[in-house]
Amino acid sequence: MIRTLIAIPFLCFAASIATAQVPRVTAELESDSTTIGQPLLLRISILVPTWMPEPPVFPAVELPSLLVRQPERSTGPISENVDGETWSGVRRNYRLYPLAGGSYTLLPDDVTITYANPKTNEPVTFTDPLPELTFVATIPEGASGLDPLIIASGFELQQQIDGDTGLAVGGAVTRTITAKITGTSPIMIPRLTPAPDGDSLRAYPKDPQIDEKEDRGLLLGTRAETNTYVAQTEGTAALPGLSLDWFNIETGQLETATVPAIDVSIHGAVSGRVEDAKAWHLSKVLWFALGLGAFIAIAIRAFSARAASLLVALKARAFQTEWYTAHKFSKAISRRDLTAVTTAFSEWKKHYPDAPEQSFSVLLDGMTSIGKARFGAKTEETTANWRALRSGFSATRLRLYRDTRRSRRNLQLNHLNPVWSGSSTRSQNTAAFTELD
Repeated sequence: MIRTLIAIPFLCFAASIATAQVPRVTAELESDSTTIGQPLLLRISILVPTWMPEPPVFPAVELPSLLVRQPERSTGPISENVDGETWSGVRRNYRLYPLAGGSYTLLPDDVTITYANPKTNEPVTFTDPLPELTFVATIPEGASGLDPLIIASGFELQQQIDGDTGLAVGGAVTRTITAKITGTSPIMIPRLTPAPDGDSLRAYPKDPQIDEKEDRGLLLGTRAETNTYVAQTEGTAALPGLSLDWFNIETGQLETATVPAIDVSIHGAVSGRVEDAKAWHLSKVLWFALGLGAFIAIAIRAFSARAASLLVALKARAFQTEWYTAHKFSKAISRRDLTAVTTAFSEWKKHYPDAPEQSFSVLLDGMTSIGKARFGAKTEETTANWRALRSGFSATRLRLYRDTRRSRRNLQLNHLNPVWSGSSTRSQNTAAFTELD
């Protein structure tokens, strides 16, 4: 009994030594509150009495609407004096960026440590949960009315125009709007590009380019949006300006970043381009030139001025026919020249002024898909796109030709047969036949 009583203090002392040799894990936030979009520092520290033959396994810090970043050199060695002994370990820093207001709670999660046993130097695995941590993200008083909410230490807008703002139908101009932000992540930047005014321009956007980086612990970055606009019809259009209010966290004041609007003028395409006229002349009008060669030669000698003007008029009239504009459209498809396709389509469409807009939906959809593949960034332009556009053009042209012939034939029959031209006329004639009976 006496031996047992004597042994108890020694056992307690040994237990205290064993307890003291257990690794220590701590986690702390530098503050219990922060501003939306501004960083809050989280430190996780690990100390062991010996050394760690393997790196520790830190928990994943994840929460909805919380952006987590590890700054440069986020993990580094540390040492502290514990009960008169020097313990060593590591510390990892996280920067937490809340993207919305409210309370955030980091739930307990395990940290796994492998360290050398103080007595045997054998590796020992130890697991310890982090404590529950809570903080609040708030909106500064001066920024409460902002929509979208941009809180930063610096923010500016820039734009770049590639191409001429005086376009022909089928021509294109590219606009890039870039937002630069300092003191927070560019994820906080909203969509930048407003839609163009009117239907004269068709937009082909690329995927936004977001570039985030860190400079001496300060998060910054850019968001760039590029749109290519293809002219559809003659007239004027505008690429609207952009104005965004933002809250300067350093001055506590609201500021405004702007880019001006861009005016675009669109004129009609030049009909009968030289290369198209030569190709058409060589391939389709050879018979005409041979058949009338002798006559033209005599006519030029006798009436040179009149013959020349007549020839020009004949060519100009030929270049305005439905057949020639359709040929021009087909050649542009063969060359896969989207600008020429848009121009030729606009000219060919004028020959069917009474056709409903949905009659051309297959062609418009085909040109749109090719434009998205060429100017956008999500799909790739393929031979199938152009083959579908060619087949769609053939089917559309045939259908419009038949509808036009049927409409003309019905109009002629109505003039030749007034008895059947309308319901009232039919009623009158029926009455007349009744009286005769």
